[in-house]
Amino acid sequence: MTMFESKFFGRDPVKKATCPFCGQLVERPKDLSTRRPGEMPVGACSCGAVYACDETGHNLGSAMIEALVFGSNMDWDLAWGLLPEEDYLAEIVENYDLKSHLIIPGGAYEGRRIAGALYFIRMHKDIQEVTSDGVRKRLKEADDISSVSGPRQEQQRPLTKKQVEDLVREYRIEPILDAARQDKKVIRYIQRLIYSGDTQARNKAAEILGHACAVVAEKDPGVVSKLLQGLFYSLTDTAAYPMGALEAIGQI
Repeated sequence: MTMFESKFFGRDPVKKATCPFCGQLVERPKDLSTRRPGEMPVGACSCGAVYACDETGHNLGSAMIEALVFGSNMDWDLAWGLLPEEDYLAEIVENYDLKSHLIIPGGAYEGRRIAGALYFIRMHKDIQEVTSDGVRKRLKEADDISSVSGPRQEQQRPLTKKQVEDLVREYRIEPILDAARQDKKVIRYIQRLIYSGDTQARNKAAEILGHACAVVAEKDPGVVSKLLQGLFYSLTDTAAYPMGALEAIGQI
């Protein structure tokens, strides 16, 4: 029996975090130096697989996107063009605890409920040849995560108009909602985007505006009420009918 195993003898078994593709030990995920609010810590295995950490286990869809984009060296156009099986393989390692960097099969450890997950993506060799150098460089410049007792609750800086525009274009809803909980001006930034001449972009902005308004309304429904009043009023202005206003009202 190893020292690691004896430490937990008689308790629910725990496991070291390993890559589901090659079985090698993997390092604790890190925060990229370019990390924006709401983005997940990521890591990479020596076999070429990359992974994103969903600390709660409730945002696996976001974790998949995080891992896919990171594995594409943050090239969104490349990431969205990739197909599962044809371009990459995916595996999920459940019951991951970021604090201890262990897998807890029993789902409970040191009095804490463990439900996190590591979402692994391994690109096929032809794609790795293009992206692997950039991925390793980004990870080398990433920041270590200090031990935490649960999902990190950070006081983030308010998003700028440009950041909101980028997040809406990339359809990254969670970071926008996290920001809206702390800064209600976010809904004004999104409102600017519902007037886009591009139908797809306009509909995307309207949908995200609806989600953000729901978050803001929990603390300040008056702000959302004023926004709705302005949108309804704009519909009565026949001289300047605003595209996107009706869609936004429907989403809110």
